[in-house]
Amino acid sequence: MAVFIPNIGEKEVLMDILTASQLRLGLYKNQITPDGNTVFATLTEVDTEAGGYATKDLVNVVVEDALTASKWYVSTNASNKGQAQYGAVSTYEEWVFNAADVANGDTAYGVMMWTLVLPFASGGVEEPVAGDTLTGLVGGATAIITHIRLKSGTWAGGDAVGDFCIKTQTGTFQSEGVKIVTNDVATITADSEKRLIAVEAFTTGKLIETVGQKIQYTPIITASTA
Repeated sequence: MAVFIPNIGEKEVLMDILTASQLRLGLYKNQITPDGNTVFATLTEVDTEAGGYATKDLVNVVVEDALTASKWYVSTNASNKGQAQYGAVSTYEEWVFNAADVANGDTAYGVMMWTLVLPFASGGVEEPVAGDTLTGLVGGATAIITHIRLKSGTWAGGDAVGDFCIKTQTGTFQSEGVKIVTNDVATITADSEKRLIAVEAFTTGKLIETVGQKIQYTPIITASTA
């Protein structure tokens, strides 16, 4: 059965996604046609270089008043669809390439936006909240929680299962417990996962061939079915 979602519902969905997840913006270099089955592993990111290409972090703050620097503006576009645009009026994210980028010979075929998710298998008795910092008990990796998806169990019962949406991760999480300050809150089995949120192919590929060459992009997400 097809479900009709009015544009106010589309805006609500976009706001929920963008406040819950800090998106990371990058360029991919394999030539594909994105569709509803595309996942992060489908894409190959352009090679990162010191002082050259690098992933960009977009702030997970949403407004509805107007385009604003370093925030997502959620509105209804001219096609009557829910839409989110990042940044102030006439601004964009920009990559400037150096000699190492040129030597790689990569061609950027599009942009991708993804987020980091840390699945947990069981919870402690203290319930964490967005804004808390997780620390691995074995490796010492850290990350800030942006949202918690509880799939089953309860924190009070010590059997909570779900996902931590995270940002600003440092280090690598292992099969270990994680804590907030000194309180154990969950057990995880592996490092965070990269989950694709949006992808857009360029009309033509952009060969990185000149020092100082730029790629400029305004992050826009429009609500649509895959």
